[in-house]
Amino acid sequence: MAGLLIAVAALLLAVYLYLKRSCRYWRRVANIDGPQPRWVLGNISQQITGRKHFGEIFAEVYRSYPQASWVGVYELFNKPAVLVRDLELVKEILVSSFQHFNKNSFEVDASIDPLASMNPFVNVGDQWKEKRSQIVPVLTATRVRTTFPIIKNVA
Repeated sequence: MAGLLIAVAALLLAVYLYLKRSCRYWRRVANIDGPQPRWVLGNISQQITGRKHFGEIFAEVYRSYPQASWVGVYELFNKPAVLVRDLELVKEILVSSFQHFNKNSFEVDASIDPLASMNPFVNVGDQWKEKRSQIVPVLTATRVRTTFPIIKNVA
């Protein structure tokens, strides 16, 4: 019985130390700014509890670090993620280096939400490449420039 108790205590201590260490990932690896995560829930605790939408949480993080090119954030179980703020870095990721950035954490089942599943930012692998190749021709500089005033008026 004592051995089992010691084993459980050791396991709990190991989990605690792992989660505590993972909360410091961005500081430890590259001294990157970012919000302090909750112990297990990362930076999305308010989404999990239903107090805020995912978009609101990341909009607040985005606004909180105006000088940063990118911000280190944490998903559930303190999985590190990046919020990119710099336009040139976004272009690099979405245009030049897209083959390295085609895996993300937000997967949507097309049978549940067919409209959201069309978004290239929620697809992975070959499906991501296919959706990206469909949307990139629509987002040329000329088309965005001519469409922006219309979207701004409607919004």
